[in-house]
Parts: sequence; structure tokens; C-alpha cells
Amino acid sequence: EIKRRAAILSERVQSLEAKRRELSELLSQAQAAKRELAVVEDLLKLERVAEEYASLMSSLEVELQRVEELELELRRAREASERALKLSWVDEAYRRLLQVKRKFEELTLQYTAKATELKSLEEQAKALLEECSLVVGRRVNLKEAADEVSALQEELERRGEELRRKLEALRSEARRVDALIAQLERWRAELEKAGDRCPLCGSPLPVERKEALLRLYSESLEELHLRARALNEKEEELSRELEGVEAKMKTASRLDPAKMRVLAEKIERISRERAGLVEELRRLTPELQALGVTEPSRHAIERRLRELEELRIEWARLAEHAKRVKELEERLKAFRSRVTALEERRRELASVLGKFGDPEEAVKLVREAKGKVELLRRIASSVNELRGALAELEEKLREAKSQLASLEKERERLGKLEEEVSELEERKSELIGRAQAAKRELELLYERLKNIRGEVERLKKELRELESRRARVRELERFIELLRRIRVLISKDGLQRELRARARPLVERHLRAFASLFELDLLDVKLNDDYEVLVVDSEGARSVDTVSGGEKVALALALRLAIAKALSGGRVGVMLLDEPTVHLDDVRRRRLVTAIRRLFGAKGNEFPQLVLVTHDSELEEAADVVLRVRKTATGSVVERATPVTLTSALPGTRHRSAH
Repeated sequence: EIKRRAAILSERVQSLEAKRRELSELLSQAQAAKRELAVVEDLLKLERVAEEYASLMSSLEVELQRVEELELELRRAREASERALKLSWVDEAYRRLLQVKRKFEELTLQYTAKATELKSLEEQAKALLEECSLVVGRRVNLKEAADEVSALQEELERRGEELRRKLEALRSEARRVDALIAQLERWRAELEKAGDRCPLCGSPLPVERKEALLRLYSESLEELHLRARALNEKEEELSRELEGVEAKMKTASRLDPAKMRVLAEKIERISRERAGLVEELRRLTPELQALGVTEPSRHAIERRLRELEELRIEWARLAEHAKRVKELEERLKAFRSRVTALEERRRELASVLGKFGDPEEAVKLVREAKGKVELLRRIASSVNELRGALAELEEKLREAKSQLASLEKERERLGKLEEEVSELEERKSELIGRAQAAKRELELLYERLKNIRGEVERLKKELRELESRRARVRELERFIELLRRIRVLISKDGLQRELRARARPLVERHLRAFASLFELDLLDVKLNDDYEVLVVDSEGARSVDTVSGGEKVALALALRLAIAKALSGGRVGVMLLDEPTVHLDDVRRRRLVTAIRRLFGAKGNEFPQLVLVTHDSELEEAADVVLRVRKTATGSVVERATPVTLTSALPGTRHRSAH
């Protein structure tokens, strides 16, 4: 069927080709007649040639005047274009200067910030170095100061510990010597009062033996007093040295070497960054000069920007005029073309008029042409019809050729389909085999799915258990977080600090009351946040380290009594004091006795009972009950006595008084 249809289409194509040749020949004849008709019609127009010629000359004059006007306008536009071209660099320079200005301002702001920060750091460094020079004794840079301060702190710490150990040893030795002096003085006093009998055993005591013992006691006491004065002088010397070391340590402790090193490194880093910014600003200078900026400053850049802005406005105005060049050239070209056409038409008309001679000869020629004009018009009118028929025939011919080509393609496609059918049969057999294998594999997969579902159930059970455990873990985490918050709350800087701050006014009030009992030469006593005692006198508030040793002991005792009263709320049953008169002079020892009478015992109004351990006999006056510990050959003996009977006690004892 396809072959038959192809044969029919081939015959039709040949028939259409023949018709196309025939129509082409007729079209050629019609076009020749049309050209001849044009010549004849030109002849018929000779009678209007003179009128057309006059009109054409008038139009030509108007067009020539318009051409001259356009040429003048075009020259002006071209001059504007040349001037705009000379200023074409302004727009790019303006944009570039804006970019440079933004970068310049950014770098300037960064430089100002770095300079301000560096100045602040240098002021800090200067203050630190001034303190360092006071501690170190000479001027050094920050890194050297950090190293020397660190070494000095270690040296001062070592020296302070060494001095404290020496002071403790001296004070222990001084207490031992004071105890010996007190013991010898009691023995001497008892021996002087004893008469002719030994105060220890009651046996007869010769006068010579008594005087020898008294001399021995006096010599021993003199040596011990010398030793005590030497120890006191040495103690005062070491105390002064320790106070100097502690003062230096206090000054040095305000200096942190690690922070000083960090500050030095920060100053170096910021200095480098500032130098980098200066270098970047310096690199901008050539570019600014190239853009016409006389000096690298913000005012100079803004002044140059205003100048460029004015030039940009002028350039934009000139560019707007320059845009009309092409338009004017096109218009001028159009007018010149029209003038050229008019010139050609004028020459044609002149040629025609001169060609046909006088008017009568021209009329005769026109009459002869009138007989042929109708026939030529009919032939010429068929040109479009023949063109349409030829186009229609061409379309049919293309359609027939297209159908013929489609049939050829269809025939080729059928051949390919036969090959594909054969391949599909083979593919069918292969797919049947694969389907059977897939069925077997599917059965295996169903079995595996069953096993997987069992495993999923087991995992879900484990997951539920894990969820339960995770809930417990979250509960424990919340509890731990609660404990952490409680720990922070009751830490040294938390609740403890708040409690200390709230208790300080009460402790300070009790401290003033107890300190007043010692009649110290002070206007007031205060506590700072760390419960360190500050004394106030006519010179102002100062540290307790600046007062004498006796005043320190009195204030320390008053502070402990104040803290005890504040903590107990006035419900303290008993207090214990061990050697409270150490470093107290005679006046303050007597005041301590008065204070004990006021504060403790049946007559006291602050604390019911005081247990006092001392070698100082003056405190016996304040005691209600006295227990004496006496050493014997077989051990220590504790004896109870009253202040009245205590004066007749044996020598060689250590007193323990109790309220």
C-alpha cells in the first residue's frame, strides 16, 4: 500500500512541475508587458510634467534650506560630543573617589578607635609602671616589670614566712623567759616572806642560805630581764621588718604579672594594628593624588568630590547633546536622500521634456500610446493573479514532496518495527524467567520480613525501657542542677557573703562596745567586708596592722567576743581564753581585769562563765575560782584555792583561773 501511494504521489509531483513551468513562462510575459506599460504611462504624463517640474523645484528649495539648518545643528552637537568625550573620565573618577573616601573614612575610624584604645592601655601601663617603680626601685618596661614583680612577690613571700617563723620562735622564747621571770619572782617573794623556814618543805632555813638563794634569784632575774629585753628588741626589729615586708607584699599583691604580660602583649598587638592602618592610609595617598586630591584629609576629599560632581553635571549635559548626533545624522541623511531623489527626478523630467522636443510632438506620441495602454494594463493586471497561482502551485508541490518524504520515512520505520518485534519476543522470554526468579525471591523476603517484625517488637520493648531510663536520667539531671544552684547559693560568694554582710553591723556594734572596755586611744573601730578591723583616729581610718601589739591583742579579743555574742545571740554558756595578756602593758592588763569582771561570772552581764589559762597573777583578782597546776617529782598536782589564799601558795606553779 505504501509503495502504491508513493507511485501516485510521484506522478502528481511530475504533473505539478509541468504546470509550474507553464505558469512561470506566462508570468515572464506579463512582467514584460508591465514594464512596457510603465513606459507608456510615462508618456501619458508628459502633459503634467511642466507642472510637476515647477512643484519639484519649490520643494527642492525648501529641502535644501532644511539641510543647511540640520548641518549647523549637527556641527554644534558634534562639538558637544567632543567636549563630553574629553570629560568621560569624570564619572569613573568620581565613583573611584567615592570608594576611596569610604575606605579612607573606614581606616580613619579604625585608626581613631585603635589610638583611643592604645592611649587607654598606655595610661594603664603607665600607672602600673609607676607602682612597679615604687616596688622594684627603678624604671623598667612592662614585660621586665612583670618578671621582676613576679620574682619580688616570691622573694617577699619567702622572706615573710622566714620572718614569721623567727618571730614565732622569739615569742615562744619570750613567753618561756617571762614564765621563768614570773616563777623566780614568786619564789623570791615567797622566800622573802618565809622567815627562817623553807616555804616548800617547812624545814629550817639558815639566813646565809636564804641570802644566797635570794642573790641567786636576783642574778637569775637580772639575766632573764636582760634576755627578755634583748628578745623584745629583736622581736620589735623583726616585727618592723615583717611590717615592711608585708607592706611591700600588699603593694606588690596589687600587681598581677600575668595581667601585666597580657597588657604588654595587647599594647604591642594594637600598636602593630595601628601601624598597619597608618600604612594602609599611606598607600591611599598616591591614589588620592592621582584623583586630584592635594592632601590626604577628609575635607580635601570632599572638596575634590564637589569639583568632580560639578564636572559630572557638565559632562551629563554635554552627553545629552551628544546623544542627538546620531539622530541628526540620520535626519540629515534622510533629507539629503530626499534632495538627491528630487534632483534625480528633476533631471529625469528635464531629460524627458528635452527628449520629446516641442509639445505638439509630445502630444502625438501620447495619442499613439493611448491605443496600447488598455491592452497592456489588462496583461499587467494578471501579474498578481499569476503570482498567486504560481505560489499555490508551489505550495501543492511542496505538500506532495513532503507526503512522499513521509511515506519513505514510514516505510523505513516499518522495517525497524519488524526488527523491534523480534527483539521484544526474545525480551518476553527473558522477563518470564526473571519473574519466576523474582517470585522465589519474594517468598524468601516474606520470610525475612516476618523475622524482622519480631526483631522490631523486641527493639520497641527495649526502646520503651530506654525511654523510662532516660526519664529517670532527666530527673537526676534536674536534681543535679538543683544541687548545683544550691551549692552556688550557699557558696563563699553567695549566701555566706550575704550572711556576713547582714551580720557585720551587729558584730561591729558589739566590737565597739567590747573595745571601749579597754579604753583604747581611738575614735572608732569598724569592719570591712572581709571582717578586717579598721581603726579610726584623728588621722582617719587605717588598718589594724598600724597599731601597737597590745592594741592589736585588745582589738582581737574584742572582735572574738563580738563574733561569739553575735553568733550565739547572747546564749554563750562558756568561753575559754589562753594567755590573753600576751603583749599587753600594765595599764591594758588592768583594763582587761576590769573588762573580765564586767563581762563574765556571777557579776558579769555578757557571758556566764570564762575559763582562763594564764601565767599572769594580776588576772587572779578577777577570778571566782582558782585552780593551780603544780609540778612535782611524781607529776602534776591540781589544787583549788581562792584569790585570798593564793598569795600564800607555793612557788613553781602555773595558774588556771575559772569563772
